[in-house]
Order: sequence, then C-alpha cells, then structure tokens
Amino acid sequence: MYSIKLKISLISNMIAILCLLVLGFITFVFVKDIVFEETIKSEINYVKVSQYAINRFNNANVANLQNLQEHVSQFSYDELSTLEGLQQNIGAVLKSYRDAGNYLGVYIAHPSGEIVVNDAEADAAKVDTVIYGKAHDYDARTRDWYKEAVKDEKIHISSPYVDVTTGLSTFTYSKSLYVDGKFVGVLAIDALVSDLQDTFKQNPGRTFAFDNNAIVFASNDEKLLPKEEGEINPDVKTILDLKKQYKNYEQFDYIIQDGSHRIVICATEADYNICISESVESIEEPIVKVAYIQATIVIFTSLASIVLLYFIMSYFLKPITSIQQGLLSFFKYLNYETKQAPKSIEVKS
Repeated sequence: MYSIKLKISLISNMIAILCLLVLGFITFVFVKDIVFEETIKSEINYVKVSQYAINRFNNANVANLQNLQEHVSQFSYDELSTLEGLQQNIGAVLKSYRDAGNYLGVYIAHPSGEIVVNDAEADAAKVDTVIYGKAHDYDARTRDWYKEAVKDEKIHISSPYVDVTTGLSTFTYSKSLYVDGKFVGVLAIDALVSDLQDTFKQNPGRTFAFDNNAIVFASNDEKLLPKEEGEINPDVKTILDLKKQYKNYEQFDYIIQDGSHRIVICATEADYNICISESVESIEEPIVKVAYIQATIVIFTSLASIVLLYFIMSYFLKPITSIQQGLLSFFKYLNYETKQAPKSIEVKS
C-alpha cells in the first residue's frame, strides 16, 4: 500500500512538473520576444534624443552665424574690404557673438587668407580682435571650411577637428559673405565639441556620435571617446560599414572584437552618425535569471507537494487500510479453520 501511494504521488507530481516546465518555457519565449521589442523601442527613442541634441546644437550655431552675417552686412564693402577696416568696424561685433555663444573663436577670413578673430589670444591682449595669418604661417584659403564656404552661399559644418592654437576639439560653421555684390570673406565660428559632449552625458542609453571617418566625438560612455586625435575605434568602424545597408532606426546585429553579440540602431543627422549599441547578453540576463528562479521554485514546490500528497493520501486511505487488514485477517482465519476441521471417516459396508 505504501508503495502504491508513493507511486501515485510521484506520477501526479511528475505530470504537474512537466506541465509547469512546458508553461515556463512558453512564457520564457514570449517574455523574451516582448522584452526585445520593448528594448528596441526604447533604444530608438534614445537615438532620437541624441539626434535631437545634435540638431538643436547645430540649429543654435547656424542661427547665430546667420545673425552675425546680417549684422556684418550692414556695413559697406569699403568698410570691410581691408583687414584694418574689419578690425575697426566689426571687432566689437565678433567679440559680442563669441561671448554670447561661449565659442572658441568668431572670425572672418579675408580673401588674402588671413583672419580677423576674437579668441583667447585677443582676450589675453585685451583687444577685440587679432590678425592671424602670414606671421603664423597660416592661410585660411587652404582650410576645408573656407574652400567649402566659397563654393556657394550655404552654411557649411565641418567634421570635428583639433584646433591648432588651443588643442581643443571643435566644429567650424562657415559661410561666405558678400556685401554690395562683392566677396568680403568667409564668416566662421568655432563651437566646442565639449559643449555637445556635456549634453550627451545627460542623455539616456549608451549613445554615441561619430563622423564618416568613424571617429567618435560625443558619447555618454566616455570609453568610446578617442584618447588621441584621429583615433578610430574598430568596432565603430564595423558599425559604420554595416550601417550603410540599413535605414534610420533599423536594427542590425554584429559581433565585436571580444566575441560578444550586440544589437545596434543608428540614425543620421547633419552628415553625422548617431548610434546605440547594446549587448544581447545584457538584455537576456534578467529574462534568464527569472527563468532560473521559476525553475527552482517549480522543483522545490514539486518536492514539497510529493511529500504533502503522500501524507494526504495516507490519511484519507486509512479506512481502506483497515478493510485490507480485516480481509487479510478473515482469510487467514478461514484458512486456519479449514486446516483444523476433522476429516470425514469413510464407513465400509
């Protein structure tokens, strides 16, 4: 009887365990899919936040450069045609725009290749502007920001680069300036990359922005920022190459150098790339943890239910045990009486 009760208890609980494990596996699969979907949605939003930060940064600088152009355009060509005229007439204007925008420098490049600039050197000399050019072996006409600006009348934004005089990473916003139909020079402002980096630090998610040379210039994960000028992160280079095959906000996967699997979502803003990269293992980790906890609970509750079911059956099957014992005693008694009964005597006639 004890063997039967134990077998029934084990069989019942094994069926329950099997059902719970199947249910747990199905739940795991569905939860995993849901978590991935929600993660992708969140990361798209994180990319959009960083994209908006770059867009706002660019718009503010572009607007300031346009206002500067309008302000300078109020002067005549004769007042702006020489370096001395530029210093005398718009020196205070350049200084006011630099102070208001917290720029590294605000300047105008003369057609001769020299620039009239308000920067830290001008501050040190306690003047509105200084002339930077031939005496420093510098020619603005050789710079990309100048070359691009003179091609048309659009505002051009450079890739981030290190300023030769300060060693600080900067963007240059430049635009050709015409007064009375004549070319005066190229207006430009140098905006610090650190200002954009400060914004990125406050953004959610592990987002990073990089140029078309795979050089990261802003990220809320400072490990991704280059330690030396022009340093290229090989993983970012891989992302840049893969990104060309996908649209904005479209997920793709790749394997980084250490062999771990990551998912990436990217977008483009003003010729820059904004991406977010997340480890698949980190996404799955909480799901797997819950699955292990669930499996552990199933095992322990099943063991407890085996013991509990055994005692419950023992309690409710007590009458059957008594009946069984009574029947055994009865049949033993009959067997005993049969053996003790006297044999009949055969009488011969």
